[in-house]
Amino acid sequence: MPLTDNGKIDTKALPDPFTAPRGVGSGISADLMHIEALLGNHPLVAAAALVEPRDPGPDLRPVAFVVPRGDEELNAVVLRKHLRGHCAERQIPEKIVLLESLPLTRQKAIDRARLVEMLPDAGRLAASASSAPRTETEMVLAEVWRDVLKIPYVGINDNFFDLGGHSLLAIQMIEQVARATGYRIIPRKVLLDTLGQLAGRMAEELVKEAVV
Repeated sequence: MPLTDNGKIDTKALPDPFTAPRGVGSGISADLMHIEALLGNHPLVAAAALVEPRDPGPDLRPVAFVVPRGDEELNAVVLRKHLRGHCAERQIPEKIVLLESLPLTRQKAIDRARLVEMLPDAGRLAASASSAPRTETEMVLAEVWRDVLKIPYVGINDNFFDLGGHSLLAIQMIEQVARATGYRIIPRKVLLDTLGQLAGRMAEELVKEAVV
């Protein structure tokens, strides 16, 4: 793996994820190597690994397992924003799960087979690091997200796209929220904000409308 002078992974020297053949490097495709390197280069990340679903389909993206560096504050929204500055939206992992450490083989390599076994629990693991909805607006928004995304867990620190959402599902979610509350979420806010941030903005606007 090419390194820069300061010891970080040199992403510019990595194979082009759209032209390099699959299987380059440590038994994974070049595109996964590329995203792993980008995640590993974040200053708050100690280690990262990507794995693909057992039966990847056209709408399924890899899942990222990330180990934060020390006790630093880190979440999926921060990492997604970091990746957007370096790669296409379709390359960003479907879910980003924070772990205390990555499983290793006897040869001290990343145990990707073990990570694949963890995939069915990825949604629960990602949600476990999130706080449960507390306010009425947060609970309404979380209920809609669960319905649209077909997942059992949603927290206030979750981002709609981090949980597997895409543009078509976002439109569906916005329509359901509008029918339930009368408030129409701005689409670009769904891309960057967490559920808690969206709910806070919704609550403020609904109060203003009630006063008027």
